[in-house]
Amino acid sequence: MRTSVGALLALLAMVRMTGGPGGILPVEVFIMAGQSNAMPEVAWQYAAVSGPGVRPVHTWVPGASITAWVTEESAGQFSRSAVYLQKIFDPGEGMAQAEAALRQTPLPSQVSFLWMQGETDTESDESAGACEDRLRALMGFVTEDFGAAPSFTLVMGLIWYVDPESHFDVARVRRIYKVRGIQARVAEEFGALLVDTAAMERRKDNDPALTDAVHLSRPRGASEFGIQLRQSVRTRTGFRPESLTWKDGRLTMRVVHGKRYTLESSRDETSWSQSASFLAEYPASAPVYKFEWTGELPAGKTFFRLAEVPPDASVP
Repeated sequence: MRTSVGALLALLAMVRMTGGPGGILPVEVFIMAGQSNAMPEVAWQYAAVSGPGVRPVHTWVPGASITAWVTEESAGQFSRSAVYLQKIFDPGEGMAQAEAALRQTPLPSQVSFLWMQGETDTESDESAGACEDRLRALMGFVTEDFGAAPSFTLVMGLIWYVDPESHFDVARVRRIYKVRGIQARVAEEFGALLVDTAAMERRKDNDPALTDAVHLSRPRGASEFGIQLRQSVRTRTGFRPESLTWKDGRLTMRVVHGKRYTLESSRDETSWSQSASFLAEYPASAPVYKFEWTGELPAGKTFFRLAEVPPDASVP
């Protein structure tokens, strides 16, 4: 029977366990999947700039199109493919890594899932045209399998193409833009963060003289991707409105003792404004806390997000 990492996280989060003098420790499980640009170095860099509280999980199929991850059973009916089940849930792949990571922490409070894939789908008009419905189905599977975590952030990396001087391919560039548009639409539907790889370095073996049309360079491009991912997830924690519970005119959110936050609101998730800022102050013996906001909230605002303010930043 397939086990959901999200369900496992939700179960563990209900069990209050102490992690030594510091009490309950907030931990993020960062899962990275896709094809060749979802390289291990990106996950390592993400963890390196995040600190000891991140458990990286990496799984990929270099060169695989979206059809390898999602099976079309009949017209418009999709299911998780054997590749998805193997790479995410089988021993030795993503699920086993996530379970091992969870055993190292008393309270996993955040799951971030990055999907970086789509370059292969731009190799033909047929594959580019077939990717939207499959990508939408895959994001649904990921949300179902991981979204039960106490805090879940879905991230999608936008693909890009650098034209080698002697191999300019107009048709390929058009398909790249088509797939980027598909990624943006599907990400918006699922409340996912978008991280654009367009400006990141693409070099063969990191040699400035040799351009690689598709692949991020190692280590510079991969390092930059990992850092941008971390910055995006950190500043957009709680982006999905479901992560903040609204009931009887009150917002309930998960905060960490001693950290400062801003609470932002939006009518349509495109234009955000700050509603409040506050310092989370609770007993140090329980630094991860569910916090209930009872202050006034802007009328007509539907969506809310919680952002952690870096220690060196000033908040008006």
